[in-house]
Amino acid sequence: MFRKFILKSAEEQTLLDEDISRRSIGFRTRFSRNLPPRPLISDITDKSLDPELAAPISSLAHASAKDLMAKTELRLERDLIKIQEACIRELEICQALRERLTTIGRGNCTNRESRLVREMLAADKSPPKATRTTVDTLPTETLFSVYQKIIVRDGLTHVNRPYNPVFWQNEARLKKFLTEDEKHLISSGFRIHYLPHRMISQELVASFVLLLTYTGWNGHTLQAMGVNDVVVKGEWVTLKGYKGKTDAFVSDAHLENKQPGLMMALNVIRWNRMQLIKLGFLPKTCSYLWCTWTTSYGPIKFQYVGFQDGLKKFQTTYSLPNFSLDQVRPQFLAHASLKMKNPEYVRQLASHKLLTTTGHYLDQIILRNMNSAINLEFQRRLENTVLFRLAEEDEMFKSRVRMKHVDLRLLTPLGDGASCKNLEAPPDESFLVGNLCDGKRCHIGDGCENRKVIIDIENLTALIRKRRYYRMNWRRLEQSNITAFEKFHVPAILFNLGLYDYIKTGSFRHFLERIERAIENETE
Repeated sequence: MFRKFILKSAEEQTLLDEDISRRSIGFRTRFSRNLPPRPLISDITDKSLDPELAAPISSLAHASAKDLMAKTELRLERDLIKIQEACIRELEICQALRERLTTIGRGNCTNRESRLVREMLAADKSPPKATRTTVDTLPTETLFSVYQKIIVRDGLTHVNRPYNPVFWQNEARLKKFLTEDEKHLISSGFRIHYLPHRMISQELVASFVLLLTYTGWNGHTLQAMGVNDVVVKGEWVTLKGYKGKTDAFVSDAHLENKQPGLMMALNVIRWNRMQLIKLGFLPKTCSYLWCTWTTSYGPIKFQYVGFQDGLKKFQTTYSLPNFSLDQVRPQFLAHASLKMKNPEYVRQLASHKLLTTTGHYLDQIILRNMNSAINLEFQRRLENTVLFRLAEEDEMFKSRVRMKHVDLRLLTPLGDGASCKNLEAPPDESFLVGNLCDGKRCHIGDGCENRKVIIDIENLTALIRKRRYYRMNWRRLEQSNITAFEKFHVPAILFNLGLYDYIKTGSFRHFLERIERAIENETE
């Protein structure tokens, strides 16, 4: 019933296909999914960067939290700039090829050359061998010059062209004609010959990605942007967008026209729209900006939908990391947050109604990565500090130590085989005696959260000495204060015995045995 009602209503209002869209009818689905933000583009290894920034941002090495924030901001910015530079390079290559084809199209050719090439283009089947042989002898630039003349003369760019041209052996000719920088465009095939009159998909993808990096919008929002949503005034460009997910307009993007590649991208997509209208592919009232070639030759009814496939090819061409269009927005907002340090500014950029929404979003895309980096840095320092301590006694460990990650301040030995990561900050302030923890609750219950087991020479010595101490004094300790013995000493004894047995049966047992012999010799 609902379907019939909608169709009947559309007929009564004589709505055309181009009049109906999410934006025109204010459609908003009742069904919503709370999906986590996409991973950041920078959360991968990039060996082309400085070694200090090459690791994923979730594992960046750093000296302090301030250093981590600075490196994260720089890595986010570097990756955005790398993408922007690739987009600009693609637009420049396509524009240069367009100008080259336009220039050779002004060259001279004989009537015979023009006649033979037209016979080839208009042929429904393979042309006569004599014709092919003659055309094969033409230099590639001459052949392409004739192509340009015939395309214009015969109206082959129009939607209602007189015939469907066939560019015989086109790939081989393109390989000779295209420069090394242009070779990746060969996948566009015959469409390259129409570059002076309309865009190819590679230009469209480059323009789309570039504008995403400048606006921080979702892909659907940018795709909904029409020609009337682009306002160029003086030194500024204002872009207006619509977010179908919330049925609302997003905050306008105000951009300086001197931003690299911005005007190049806007000019070419607006020029392309005017060309498609002029050639009959789009009606004059159509505001679409993201249209290019379709699988069937005829009027264009939908905007380009091959962005993801085009994006993959673009990434391969310019050695970019693999990312989706949805990952550009988190990258943009994360960088803006660290650069501006103003949550309200980021909220406006993201077009969030509530600051809490922005905070939750940033927590997911930035803080979790930074927390991961901090945890990993602690593990690096911990591991290398342990190896450094072991290397003091055994040279076999020296080659495994990375000195830049050794932090001798990291641990304070407890004197029983364990270490404390921070004596000045116990889990409960009542443990403090002066400015330091009293060290009585290290092994009670599941153990103190500051307790760390570090197997190095110093701690192994402390473990053995503590074991000998308890073995010789446990009865005296019990008799002197049974309550304190049960609360503090029993957990410590159990921990000591358990750790001793664990090491005794593990790969460090030879160190344990060596230290035991040395201590026994001291007492003899």
